[in-house]
Amino acid sequence: MSTSESRKVIYKRARATTALSKRDWSKIFSLGVEKGIAEVDKKEKYTEQSGSRGVNMPEALSSGLIEFLHKEGYDLSRIEFDDLGNLLTIPKLEPDIISTMSDGEGS
Repeated sequence: MSTSESRKVIYKRARATTALSKRDWSKIFSLGVEKGIAEVDKKEKYTEQSGSRGVNMPEALSSGLIEFLHKEGYDLSRIEFDDLGNLLTIPKLEPDIISTMSDGEGS
């Protein structure tokens, strides 16, 4: 069963694995709108810290899917949404970047 701590671990691990900036990470979770960096900070704080915020199940699931897409070679920093928040495209990384990732240097 999912716990608040396990969801927070999934969230933090996924952002660390993808190496996305807080800005890029929050942009994905805000469906393309540049806002929410403060929320990323709150979710990455230890549960006992003042201002900490929990990670809900959909956020944990989304984080895991983002991490999976990263490992499959997608360039999540270039994800695009339309004005309504619909996903338009997630481009693949360039082949030389993917080979660097598989060598263990990029993840």
